[in-house]
Amino acid sequence: MHKTVIDISVRELIHLVFRGGDLDARFVGKQRALEGTKAHQVVQKRMGDHYSPEVTIKHIFEEDNLQINISGRIDGVIHEKTKIIDEIKSTLRPLETIEEDDYPMHWLQGELYAYFYAKAYDLNEITLQLTYVTIDDYATKHFQRTYNLETLEGIFLHVMSLYLEFAHRIDDWNQIRNESLQDLAFPFSTYRNGQRELAVCAYKTIKEGKKAFIQAPTGIGKTISTIFPTLKAMAEDHCSKMFYLTAKTITRSVAEEAFEIMRAKGLKLKTVTLTAKDKICFEKGAACIPEECSFAKGHYNRVNDAIKDILDHEDNLNRIHIEHYAQKYHVCPFEFALDLSLSADCIICDYNYVFDPRVNLKRFFQDVKGKYAFLIDESHNLVDRARGMYSAEITKKPLLEMKRHLKGKQDDVLDNFVKVITKYNKALIDYRKQCEATETYVFDEAPKELYQIMRRFVEKADVILNDYKHLVCYDDILDYYFATLNFLNIFELFDEHYKTYVTNEQGDLHIHLFCVDPAHLIEETLKLGAGTLFFSATLSPMSYFHRMYAHKDEDYTLLLPSPFDEHHRRYMVARDVMTTYKKRAFSYENVARYLLSFAQSKMGNYIVFFSSYAYKKAVLEIFESFESDVEILDQKRDLSEEEKEAFLNAFQKRESNSMIGFCVLGGSFSEGVDLRGDRLIGTAIVGVGLPMVCLEREIIKSYHEAHDEDAFSYAYVYPGLNKVMQAAGRVIRTEEDKGVILLMDERYGYYTYQEVMPSDWQPYYTTYSDFKSAIEETWKMIHD
Repeated sequence: MHKTVIDISVRELIHLVFRGGDLDARFVGKQRALEGTKAHQVVQKRMGDHYSPEVTIKHIFEEDNLQINISGRIDGVIHEKTKIIDEIKSTLRPLETIEEDDYPMHWLQGELYAYFYAKAYDLNEITLQLTYVTIDDYATKHFQRTYNLETLEGIFLHVMSLYLEFAHRIDDWNQIRNESLQDLAFPFSTYRNGQRELAVCAYKTIKEGKKAFIQAPTGIGKTISTIFPTLKAMAEDHCSKMFYLTAKTITRSVAEEAFEIMRAKGLKLKTVTLTAKDKICFEKGAACIPEECSFAKGHYNRVNDAIKDILDHEDNLNRIHIEHYAQKYHVCPFEFALDLSLSADCIICDYNYVFDPRVNLKRFFQDVKGKYAFLIDESHNLVDRARGMYSAEITKKPLLEMKRHLKGKQDDVLDNFVKVITKYNKALIDYRKQCEATETYVFDEAPKELYQIMRRFVEKADVILNDYKHLVCYDDILDYYFATLNFLNIFELFDEHYKTYVTNEQGDLHIHLFCVDPAHLIEETLKLGAGTLFFSATLSPMSYFHRMYAHKDEDYTLLLPSPFDEHHRRYMVARDVMTTYKKRAFSYENVARYLLSFAQSKMGNYIVFFSSYAYKKAVLEIFESFESDVEILDQKRDLSEEEKEAFLNAFQKRESNSMIGFCVLGGSFSEGVDLRGDRLIGTAIVGVGLPMVCLEREIIKSYHEAHDEDAFSYAYVYPGLNKVMQAAGRVIRTEEDKGVILLMDERYGYYTYQEVMPSDWQPYYTTYSDFKSAIEETWKMIHD
């Protein structure tokens, strides 16, 4: 018989059923939480040998085909003739102002613990004690109530009667979902070449709980070919939830479209797309507190109704639908989406919701292994993204600004805080002295001398942020508090895979904890799931990504060739273009003339990618000086989502003249953009995409040199060429597409670079001054 199993904690159960009131994200410091924990421990230690602290308790509730596993941890059990369950609550309130009935949810939590304990140990009577303890002097106040088992059982069954509406929804949906998964067929009449092989590899990976490294060309259908087999694995209970992870917003829409295609074929599946808080917020600039945001006021009074309504009427919980129902029920759309993730079968989101220790979805990953399938799209991006997520930085100048605002306030607490700021500043100055001669200083150890003063700053800032909200520099203190806290958290991860480096930049001191090699941290995160698919058109060379993503012998590797007719595309190399930094200025006019000939060779849409905005600007100025009818689009910095959409919408079939878009490699338009057919017929890539030489890249190079690895390639060549390959993949998206990819750099003829490029790019057509006639001949060959 089918049985739905639901795991939930006592705290989550009560919160879900009885939550109400405002969403209030005002500052509540980590220190206060630590003080509360310490207060608990002080009370527990006072109780003596007859007291058992931190007692884990579990209870199983079954009804029909539901099994609900409820767990929790009792603060303490007092072993007297009548057992006493001790529920401890820390408080800032004076104890004399607290009355017995002030906090009914505190009693309810204790009553559930008491019931579970009495049931487990066959007790007919049990006492519940609520203990309130002050966090400043650990004074206590106790309230006691004695219950018989029948009374507690009635309380528990009432709670469960309210929760069962949610539980039955989960069960009913799971049955609908699983039936649809069992019947689901591949949504297209045929597989493209390589798609079936990809799907089989993906299914086996999730079924066996392994990792797969999949390089499949752009246009083969990677999204549908990874999602579909994961759903079939879900139908067989090999995974309970799917995380579809992307690096860019545009690739999230591709995943949404794949699910819609399968829904049209009968799939019943809830997907939620998480949008960044600053993008989806309805009242931008307002704090998430009831005094400033009307959506925060009363949020919890309305959110359960909003959840029920959207789940009853929508399966695609995308941004549009989330915003619609959030407006309808006047709830915070971001928190609403996070709550929906608990009910969703697939979560479509950015990498950081899984990997970033600051913002990951702790409701899923708080030291708990789940049956989660991780599908990591465009996974060549994860190496550098992970470096950023597992690194931290602190600067000195904000301390001086805080000190300037706080001096002379004639307040003992603020005076003590200023003293801590002064010591913090001095500690940073000591580090600045170490790098004054060279502007930079790199060392292998974490800056241990900073640890204690940073802890002290966090402790003091915690009090200031709670009690001095009127300060002019409040937001500055808050930002620096979180920067310091993040630094301390990353400090705990610091090991031989890290370096510390110190720089003086723009008159300020910067201290970085730099995660050079994130492989082990990525691996630890993936252990929280039940199978991982790394897939991209550009996992090249595969040995590099094996190394960076902790490949094991039992993991799968799949490299697929392009499924499209090789006669539909041509790769051309302009060997007389030299784009190294020293020679770049001499290339501007040559590049501009190549691009003009390219755009005039056949009417249509073209994109050219440059390694930097400065390079793009220099060539564009020369290109604009030519007399031609070629229309120009120029990618500006920091485009909004609407501006990006307008840029792409300009690529439509041309009727009279060509258009060329000037873009930056690695930017918004070099990955995940799907311009099919006549929307794009040619791409030019100027340079080999190498990252700029900088301190971090040099640290990466030195680190891999010390490990006898191909250091220059790890630091520069592989990241650069993966960007090139992504940009080249914008042209050929379907079996009908035809186009030319122009690679402009002499280094494309070097063996070091050619061995990384896909084998089906060969042979290149090398061109020099004969490009104009060569490109015209190429178009004839492609269309014959």
